[in-house]
Amino acid sequence: MDSDDYYKVLGVPRDATEAAIKKAYRKNAIKYHPDKNPDDRDAAEAKFKKVAEAYEVLSDKEKRQTYDQLGKAGVNSQGGMPNTSFSHAEDVFAQFFGGRDPFEAFFGGQNGGLQGSSFMFQQGGGGGGRGGGFQNDPFGGQNPFGGMQDPFGSTSGFGRPFNQRPQPPSGPNIIKPDVVVLVKNLRSAPQHNGSYGKILEYDPSKDRYSVILDDEDQVLSLKPDSIQQIVHNVEMVGLESRPELNGTMGVLFDYNELKHRSNVKTSKGGAMSLQMANVILPIGTVVRIINLSGAPRHNGRFGTVTAIHRDDGRYTIQLTNTEHVRVRFANVRP
Repeated sequence: MDSDDYYKVLGVPRDATEAAIKKAYRKNAIKYHPDKNPDDRDAAEAKFKKVAEAYEVLSDKEKRQTYDQLGKAGVNSQGGMPNTSFSHAEDVFAQFFGGRDPFEAFFGGQNGGLQGSSFMFQQGGGGGGRGGGFQNDPFGGQNPFGGMQDPFGSTSGFGRPFNQRPQPPSGPNIIKPDVVVLVKNLRSAPQHNGSYGKILEYDPSKDRYSVILDDEDQVLSLKPDSIQQIVHNVEMVGLESRPELNGTMGVLFDYNELKHRSNVKTSKGGAMSLQMANVILPIGTVVRIINLSGAPRHNGRFGTVTAIHRDDGRYTIQLTNTEHVRVRFANVRP
């Protein structure tokens, strides 16, 4: 991203096909959109503009040919250099996704992604909560699996028809199939960080989830620390600086481990970085317990939110079929 080479900016080879360039733009534009990076909007905006500039040149056959032969100077001499303003970059993004609001093209629907769209994902890890269970498409109504006619249809992707597959493991500490997740923290394959995908199944013997990526016909085997659930229907509470947003619903699309803060796309205030104490996760969300001082044995354990106690700011978390614990909103992470 620090390079002036458009191919390096998008992360594609110089002989990349038109489809590969579009796929690379889609991934990078979503990754670096400032609304998706509320903790560092300025740096994200600069990268977002570079991605748009690179895409506009490389997606145009004539401009790309000139660029390949003469570089930026050649494109500029022919009056073909893109407008590098942020508003223009947003226009490129909106046009690419077919929506007026570029960020809502990512989440789908209106009002912070709280209404459905044409391509529906069952949010198994974030349904329920106030207002009932929504089915939302974080990929903006587009089939995110490209040319795959039916990625979850006649076969599993693992060589056996679904009706011949064994019953997948389930439990309150396991994220359910079909939940949409963000891939992160990969060291051996960092090119996948920032990609979105959908959980296929969980393998308890390896403690890994099989995740099919939204922008590639590819399945990854990922540890729990390498995925982040997209949780719809979260509610903001206890905001003193912006009390008008209390009670507003949104979509939790990322979590910052170092700051213990969640990034939430709201229906009123754009994207915000919030403390976990200011976010109520809906019933059915799988969470990890953290920072308990009174019962540290539970730290690091996964469980499902089964009840919300607003009076004392706590959840009831089901850890196993017979074990439950009550913890504060601040002592879980999605």
